[in-house]
Amino acid sequence: MVVAVAVLLALAGCEDEATVCPASAAVVLPNVVVQLERWPAADSAVLQCAPACVPGLAGDDRTELTVPVVDGVAGFDVFASPATVAVTVLAADGTELTRLETELDWARVGGSEECGGPVVATVDVPG
Repeated sequence: MVVAVAVLLALAGCEDEATVCPASAAVVLPNVVVQLERWPAADSAVLQCAPACVPGLAGDDRTELTVPVVDGVAGFDVFASPATVAVTVLAADGTELTRLETELDWARVGGSEECGGPVVATVDVPG
């Protein structure tokens, strides 16, 4: 009893409260969104990351991801938050339409600074 009272008195002066973060059943991946509205012939986009877009995921250290373009947008789920990437835009026949190397500006779109949450980087490919 004396120990419990001593602990309570010692903690009573503490003003910092521990942050409790909610548990999440879903894995939230960083997302790179490539805007390609000015490229109507775009069929797919290739994202190149260094050192890897998906580092350490079951031995998957790919440095390149390819996704289709849907309604002028290509979305990439990555397991890293690379500082820079290269985006290559391809036509349906595989012809390279354009290539852009750019720095990413990651923005939090949910969660909090203390607990984390989803982040997105948007790349607008000029036409």
